Amino acid sequence: MVILVRTVQEDGTIVKSYPSIEVVTTEKIIQAELQDKKIKEKICGIENNPEKKSLIQLKGGKKDIVKLHHYIGTELKPFIESLKLNNNDKQYIWGAINYHADKLKLVGETRLDRQRGHRNTWKNCIFLAGYSEEDAFELDWGNWVEIFDVTLATKDSRIIDWIISTKREKYDKEKDGSLQTWFRILRKAVTFRVSKERKIDTTYLDDDELKAELDAALATAEPDFKSTRDEVAKRKANNKAVVLAEIKKNPFIRELCEKEFFVNEQPPKDGICEGFEAVDFSNFKEIEKSRKAYFTDGSKPGTYIIRYNIEHASEFNAIAKKYSSSPKKKTDPKKKTSAAKKKKASGKGKQAR
Repeated sequence: MVILVRTVQEDGTIVKSYPSIEVVTTEKIIQAELQDKKIKEKICGIENNPEKKSLIQLKGGKKDIVKLHHYIGTELKPFIESLKLNNNDKQYIWGAINYHADKLKLVGETRLDRQRGHRNTWKNCIFLAGYSEEDAFELDWGNWVEIFDVTLATKDSRIIDWIISTKREKYDKEKDGSLQTWFRILRKAVTFRVSKERKIDTTYLDDDELKAELDAALATAEPDFKSTRDEVAKRKANNKAVVLAEIKKNPFIRELCEKEFFVNEQPPKDGICEGFEAVDFSNFKEIEKSRKAYFTDGSKPGTYIIRYNIEHASEFNAIAKKYSSSPKKKTDPKKKTSAAKKKKASGKGKQAR
């Protein structure tokens, strides 16, 4: 089926066209117009789904963005398959989707002009939807984008399955630090071993042969993993020392940490409390509203921030009050003597008059 393509001119006007390997007839143009309305209805439905509002709000961020892209792909995949587009014309569907998108629209000339621009982003969402949430969320969106850019992985999905399995088994956030760093070490090792050093077409390997090659690549990456772990451990030790020094200087933070005053669910035993924030718990689930506080990651490895229920602010302020009053200003003895003399002299003057 033919796809309606809109091209924005320099003066802002929009020109419609129907590029296709098929012979474009009047009937096919009418069908393309009707199909375009379906595309608009679909993308608007995805954006305005009240049950997925929290996911749509992830747009533009980094944390958990993979959940949004998986949702988009899950919705679009069966829809696009139902259109029965020929493979040559399918390249135009991504632009049509992006044209009708509002909250999810991908903009910017650089991205739109690149080969891996907005068209492939929509396509990658569909690719991601081929995996369960459990597998898809094992990696972050940045990891998946790197996978999409590697022909080796997209050509043989077994490599992606192995990467997900290896991440579950080997990656330790506390020891390895950034997932992005860990993933890139692994990806580069696999690419070098299979594509550059051995130059293997993995599609000809059976499962055991492929696993042997990938495990061999993993072995070559171990020195880099160890080096990264050493750096993470050293950085955590330095940061912990700095934060501990700050806490010792601040009696307010020290007392709250010692009493674990606001925490119902205990923070990490080896963690360091970096600070506190008041949070409105009214929109939380019923089971969560009774909590006094919860903790989130701090700005440095090994630290955390306690976010306490604003309804329990009085308890927080009871301790804060002990440290909020400013000490009385000390009077300079010389200034005190000078002021007394002036007062005495002033008194004599009044008596004289």
